Amino acid sequence: EMDRAGAITYLKDALAVLLEVRPADPLLFLSAYFKHAAQPEATQGLVLHLIRACPRSRPCFHDNLHSAFSALQRAEASKR
Repeated sequence: EMDRAGAITYLKDALAVLLEVRPADPLLFLSAYFKHAAQPEATQGLVLHLIRACPRSRPCFHDNLHSAFSALQRAEASKR
């Protein structure tokens, strides 16, 4: 049942980003992640959250930037 709603994908993505970013408050991070991910029509919120989640000096910033760009590309492609 969870997979039909795409929950498994969101959970995998959230945990991957959480392990990479390692925020000071993991629950707050996950709360914000799911809040933004639950609004697929507002991709910009999730993209901004991913970019802000990791300082530019850490390697996770480049991965998050790539993930954000990919999310924007998918959102644009789905509009067509």
